[in-house]
Amino acid sequence: MDPQSNTGFGFGFYETKDRLSIYDIFVERCTIDNAIYPTQVPNLDILPSNKDLIGFEIEFVSKTNENIY
Repeated sequence: MDPQSNTGFGFGFYETKDRLSIYDIFVERCTIDNAIYPTQVPNLDILPSNKDLIGFEIEFVSKTNENIY
């Protein structure tokens, strides 16, 4: 859940507009099954992150506050 995507980059997952990420799951654009990608390491899949995750906290707090008040 690193917005800088260091782990993803380390495994060769660079941000593209087509690549789904943890952010897409949080904003309900897809399910987790759609955003998991296999790596070259046996038995290791990755759920990449991207810079959109930086703004998610603000979006989430705003939505939560709307539901409270």
